[in-house]
Amino acid sequence: MENVTIVYPGKKWIGATTPLLPPLSALPLAGVLEREGYKPGILDMRLEDYRKIDVGNQICVGISAMTGSQIKFGLKAAQYVREKDPEIPIVWGGIHPTLLPDQTLEDPSVDIVVRGEGELTLLELVRTLEKGGKLEEVQGLSYREDGKMVNTPDRPFMNLDETYDLPYHLLKSLKEYHPEKVFYYTDGRGCPHRCTYCYNSAFCRSTWRTKSTSKILDELTWAVETFKPEALDFKEDNFFVSKKRIEEICRGMVERGFDVTWHADCRVDYFRRFDKDFMDLIVKSGCHGLNLGGESGSQRVLDFVKKDIKVEETVDAIKKCREYGIQNLLFWIVGVPTETREEMLQTLKMVDLAYQLNPNSSSIVTLFSPYPGTPLFSYLGERYEMKIPKSLEGWGKWTVSTAENAFWLDHKYAKQLEYIAICSRLISHNPTLKKEIGPLVKEILKTPFSTLSKLRWRKRYFGLPVDMAIWRQMQEVRGYF
Repeated sequence: MENVTIVYPGKKWIGATTPLLPPLSALPLAGVLEREGYKPGILDMRLEDYRKIDVGNQICVGISAMTGSQIKFGLKAAQYVREKDPEIPIVWGGIHPTLLPDQTLEDPSVDIVVRGEGELTLLELVRTLEKGGKLEEVQGLSYREDGKMVNTPDRPFMNLDETYDLPYHLLKSLKEYHPEKVFYYTDGRGCPHRCTYCYNSAFCRSTWRTKSTSKILDELTWAVETFKPEALDFKEDNFFVSKKRIEEICRGMVERGFDVTWHADCRVDYFRRFDKDFMDLIVKSGCHGLNLGGESGSQRVLDFVKKDIKVEETVDAIKKCREYGIQNLLFWIVGVPTETREEMLQTLKMVDLAYQLNPNSSSIVTLFSPYPGTPLFSYLGERYEMKIPKSLEGWGKWTVSTAENAFWLDHKYAKQLEYIAICSRLISHNPTLKKEIGPLVKEILKTPFSTLSKLRWRKRYFGLPVDMAIWRQMQEVRGYF
């Protein structure tokens, strides 16, 4: 019987016909607990009813959440547990509680916050709760005591070779994730760069760490032999930080005879150090697609967000990917504070140019959303303090890439940017993206939705957006937002 339940919040997935991304934040937490003799359970709210939590045998219930809708659904689970048994400690962790622990603890459905990496802190916390020990002796915790907030010292970063990310037997609906199609794998954490919109500057303190190459290859071998996936997807913020590490991984994949394609994220400026031998090696090992953060077509905006890349480097990266037959999915941001309309249009021109340079490329445009703890969040907070949510519940209503939360922009203009973002998805031709969106949506892409979106994009006209409003509503029903 489970004695620690880890809840992965989310909206019930309706009409899902494609693989769900597994609850990657919950798996390593459960893996460490199981290795130390506990009986953890993972409840994925996208697939299971949170009222299935067995409240009769819990040392604690953990909830991992990012800013936005995960908080909203996590609160539902927390309130249910509180109602059924007020004595069960409810522990929140993840990016949002880590960055705003005091505000998170103000909610009555939160007893304890695990800050930062959760594996070792949660393990020590469970042992402490089980034995009736002192919370003050556990590093990386925030909690209330006698009406006051207590923050214990930060826990040092762990050795990632001590993690266990692969307890897939704990996923009750494993088939819904279809690991035989795509196996998602996390091999490193953090990023050494300084982009002012990214949570890494606060959560990972602008550091990057990785598992050893031998551990990575052993875990990938297990995944390939167990599930025989068609593709591997490296879910890491910055996969290519170490060129030497990538060479070791790719050589190992070739030597072990992996018959899979793989995808990862890469910064465009890294391509300057990618010579022919390196490109040949990653292609030989199965590299099929790279996600690139172009972010903006305006050099001034790139400098403002401290991306530390040049527009020309994005162009060069796209060209090199075309030369080696690698698909690109490019990510762009509009509505960044201080961005002008002319600079926004420069970004849309870059979307068009990317496709011209590499027909195997596709783009996703998003309306900028500030993330707590980031420099841009502070920048906006100093100027629009009353617009930022003042409670955990308020953050649960914070929706990414919507005009309602772009409070620094004129609302009419923000709405236009929101529809530009939707339009960029509707006109996408990238096979990988279409797989992720799903067959039902793929059929819709053949309808006037897609045709009208292409016309809008060519004319740069996003007014009277009845079609895109209907599209967004359909996606909300299915659980995409």
